Amino acid sequence: MNPKKLLYLLAVLFAAFVITLPSLALADDPAPPVVKHTTWGQIKALYRGSSEQVPEASQNGLLKPGVQPSAIVYPGWYKELPVQWLPQVPPGDWTNTRNCGQASALMINAYFNWYCPSSSGITNANRWLASRFGDPRYNDPNGWYTNFSGRNELGTLIVEYFRKAYFVRYGSSFDDISKILAEIQNGKPVIVGVMIYGGRLVSSGGRAHWALAVGYDQGTGELILNDPGTNSGNKIHYKFATFDASWRTQGRIFVPVW
Repeated sequence: MNPKKLLYLLAVLFAAFVITLPSLALADDPAPPVVKHTTWGQIKALYRGSSEQVPEASQNGLLKPGVQPSAIVYPGWYKELPVQWLPQVPPGDWTNTRNCGQASALMINAYFNWYCPSSSGITNANRWLASRFGDPRYNDPNGWYTNFSGRNELGTLIVEYFRKAYFVRYGSSFDDISKILAEIQNGKPVIVGVMIYGGRLVSSGGRAHWALAVGYDQGTGELILNDPGTNSGNKIHYKFATFDASWRTQGRIFVPVW
């Protein structure tokens, strides 16, 4: 055979082999695993300490079956809004302070308007409330109670003084924690009604209190609170079960603000 024709034939055969090689390799590979996105039902098993099998997150954010809840690592399961914490004292003192609503609203306003909240902001909010409602009790350094019911002092402060919007919602079960997470994911801090004693959430023996939900960690099953009711209230992590036990004492009220 002509050497040139032989070389041409060999070149053609080699090219054909290179082209078909990837398909041959794929044919030998096992079928890719079936993946699915997680659901709140799967996640809440982690929150309650269940032994139920919960999927593990893969690198691309999809899920693979067969891993215990403690092994979950999922991109985007952690969210923390950059809300600067502010204690409700000073002004006033820890024994008599009633500035939790005012401090929570001030933290939110500072977050949306990019400034550092300060104790003077609490005093100014109280002076405005005293004038708006004709109630001199707000002129006390400890302030006075604010609520979303009755005269709606806290809602009025948010809308008229801080020029923000809000809506009041009530959960009916543990599962409604997911609604708080959804609001945080959308960039809205959420005022939550809880019970507090000694600067920590409790389910009995404390007093009604407003705190601010600013983040969550679904990998560990925790809600992150900016709590103005303690000197160590900056980004406190509470297990969802602990939070819910305190939250339900106040009717599971939650108030997204934007």
